[in-house]
Amino acid sequence: MSSGGINQFMRELDKRMREISAYQSTSGAVLGTILPDFSLKADNLPYVIPSGSYSVCRTVREGIRIGGEEILKPLAAGDRVLVAVYGAEYVVIDVID
Repeated sequence: MSSGGINQFMRELDKRMREISAYQSTSGAVLGTILPDFSLKADNLPYVIPSGSYSVCRTVREGIRIGGEEILKPLAAGDRVLVAVYGAEYVVIDVID
């Protein structure tokens, strides 16, 4: 490989590493959607987070029943959700009505 080809390869590699780093250094909260296979599509990402690769708060995952009455429904496909982000960790913390 010529030095020109190596330089071009290194520039492209650097560009892609910066793009990935920008997503992983995010902190705060974002909105997202639970897809039919229970993967998560966060609005700030160009890709889908597979089911099992993100965390879900227990009350969101299981819902809440009081006296047999369902107060909060469990997480379902199609739900819009509020997602806390810390680095590369995504945590579904609530369902948005």
